[in-house]
Amino acid sequence: MRHRVHPLSPLLKSFATIAAVTAFAVANQWQLAVAVVTQLYDWAWLGLLVGTGAVAIIIGLIAFFSWLSWRYTFYELTDDEVRYGSGWLLRSRRAARLDRVQAVDINQPLLARIFGLAEIVIETAGGSDSHFTIKYLTPPQCEQFRADVLGEVEKLDTELAHSLYDGDSSTAPLDSGAHMSSRMPEAKTIFGPVDVGRLIASVAIGPGLFVGIALILLAVVSALFTDLIVEILSGVTITTLIVIGSFAVGLFGVLNQSWDFTLKVSSESRRLAITAGLLSTRAQTIPIDRIHGFKVVQPLWWRPWRWSRADVSVAGYGLDSTQSNNTLVPVAPAPETDAIVDYLMTEIAGPSSADDLLGSWQTPRTAWWLSPIDWKFQKVQATRRGLLVTKGRFWHTRFIVPWQRIQGHTLTISPLKKAAGVANVRIDMVPGAVTPVATELKLDDAYQLTALIQEHKAV
Repeated sequence: MRHRVHPLSPLLKSFATIAAVTAFAVANQWQLAVAVVTQLYDWAWLGLLVGTGAVAIIIGLIAFFSWLSWRYTFYELTDDEVRYGSGWLLRSRRAARLDRVQAVDINQPLLARIFGLAEIVIETAGGSDSHFTIKYLTPPQCEQFRADVLGEVEKLDTELAHSLYDGDSSTAPLDSGAHMSSRMPEAKTIFGPVDVGRLIASVAIGPGLFVGIALILLAVVSALFTDLIVEILSGVTITTLIVIGSFAVGLFGVLNQSWDFTLKVSSESRRLAITAGLLSTRAQTIPIDRIHGFKVVQPLWWRPWRWSRADVSVAGYGLDSTQSNNTLVPVAPAPETDAIVDYLMTEIAGPSSADDLLGSWQTPRTAWWLSPIDWKFQKVQATRRGLLVTKGRFWHTRFIVPWQRIQGHTLTISPLKKAAGVANVRIDMVPGAVTPVATELKLDDAYQLTALIQEHKAV
């Protein structure tokens, strides 16, 4: 059954144009109104009348075309796909097969939130343009439509699972109704809400802080060579304002993306639920089986407090996705971040054990001159669950990838690396935040790693 979007959707989508036209009209009409009151021009009355009529006609046309656009915009859920259509002159139709749907997210941009509306983002398996957005619905409508889509996807997955068992009821999975938990009522919180103080400090403690202090000190020292106190104060004040302004912009961006960040998990439906946002909010659902890898980052300036953050690569969220779509933990104590990653790795690849280690390699000392700062931190470990790739002294990064998610490998040897007797091994996987590369391994180690990847990678 086809449904229409909210009647205000066309106006919200073209709000910037409408606001610009309105501001221009008001500014011109205001000048004419002042001219009428002050009797500056004899023809001011005529100009005011014509201008008001033109504004009324423009408003009428905007209302008519908005209504027309709304009449031809629809969305629907069928037995095998989600459809979205718009346009009355130039028609556009998008469809996503249910077996290709990776995630269904609900976002509330600031403008939509003011009017009590939200949008649905359908993420599908594909290239860079693998998603489409349904704008705009009320939040209850979004929740209901997301539950319906996820319910149909689960039903399809269950039917496929039944077919693989060839009708053997003794080993077939449970009835699909047992898995219909699209609203995740049994979900438990494994992280959050994020600590606001730590979130602010994570922005404040960084390169920007050191650069800002250096700029202020430079301004003070430079001003000391002048005789005028005004120049001293103005130099320091301007530099300080620039530093504070830059910090404020960065802080607002982080707070807007990660405010009230909460991560929940449902073991029954095997989904993560993420809610976050200050002015613009979002609600993500990520199937655990769509997670292809983890990235845990611990910058040098976070280490005294033992903080770290974690991102994920999710099938369906390509390189064009925003950073917020890939965030698993915005900032937390390192043991807490590691526990969350280990929990999800257990869900994907099974529990770890004492005899997990299959091999360990790192950049040899003889190749230190290729990466004089980072070479000691360039390591690879292979376990029965997957690969752990580490790099970076100042920006320490760990990539954790299950074997089931690795699609292949690429071995590269540049002239300099050939002279040092080392090579790079890139682990090929879905596009996203996780981009592991085993850097500058001895050739024998690199070949051993590629053989192990070839043996354990996903077929």
